[in-house]
Amino acid sequence: MKIALRIFEISLWLLGAILLSWPTFQLSIGHFESPNGGLFWSLCWGTAINAIIFYGNSKYLMPHWLSKHRRRTYFQYLIAGFVSVTILEATLDYVLLKSLGADVPWLDAELHGVVWFFNLLFLFLSFAYGFFRIWLNNTQLQKALEKEKLTAELNFLRTQINPHFLFNTLNNLFALSRRNGDHVTSEQLARLAGMMRYMLYDTNAEKVSLKKELDYIKDYIELQKLRFQASDPITVNCVWPEEPSNLKLSPFLIIPFVENAFQHGISLTQASSIEINCAVRQGQLNFSLKNTNHSSKAKEVGGIGLANVKKRLALLYPDKHELNISSGKAFFHVTLNIDCRE
Repeated sequence: MKIALRIFEISLWLLGAILLSWPTFQLSIGHFESPNGGLFWSLCWGTAINAIIFYGNSKYLMPHWLSKHRRRTYFQYLIAGFVSVTILEATLDYVLLKSLGADVPWLDAELHGVVWFFNLLFLFLSFAYGFFRIWLNNTQLQKALEKEKLTAELNFLRTQINPHFLFNTLNNLFALSRRNGDHVTSEQLARLAGMMRYMLYDTNAEKVSLKKELDYIKDYIELQKLRFQASDPITVNCVWPEEPSNLKLSPFLIIPFVENAFQHGISLTQASSIEINCAVRQGQLNFSLKNTNHSSKAKEVGGIGLANVKKRLALLYPDKHELNISSGKAFFHVTLNIDCRE
């Protein structure tokens, strides 16, 4: 694919090189003729402006604005830029003709007709080249995502035996604690079994219910609280969406930040706090987490690492998420916004 793209580009500029060689064939375009050199200079800056139109649209405007679904901004920039450089070229041609002694008005139809024709031609060629580049990049991104998914599935299969064994053992311990009347222990075992059930079965799909994902996080937090005594200087405050949402998202995008908060933000001897705020607004998931920072080491989020979380978000939600992470001596703060709309 990349070879075809390069052949297309080289062929286009070979055509431009042939146009620049026209003066040797005693040719003329519009008011310009090759014998007096006017055609050569007009073609020189005309080709330069054609290159600006071609690459400016295909390699800058289209990838940065059109592919990100900001069509209104894209067309505003495209029209303003195209009209500006076309008027500039027409003005340069007009000045050149005046220097050659031609009596041509600035609004001459033939003068502007030639300039607009060639610039529109290169604009349309830039659309073909730009859409081909966008399609090629999307294809490569999809292949990378599929490769990432296959690797994750393979790693999951390698560890499936132990979780199944633990899950069955938890069920047995749950039944035993209920028979012995230990309802507190049975409740926590049920919570842990629910988390493992979610990890083993519910997350096999590409996307899961947001409610199930948040329930999993809530259970994780409650199990973490079992480590603390009432006298420990630790506060954990969480705000969750009031109503269940029918949104879906890829699993395990939020839990690494929560794991990181409990790993690096909790001390049994120093004042510690974790604040979580999660909301859903117009199809957007807004997640915020702030915790005290008791670690002097670079943070590895949930054993995965910040780089891995960023990579997953980039692959799964390109141009549909915003992640901000700030780490200071006292606090570690994460805000994550994801557009979950299909």
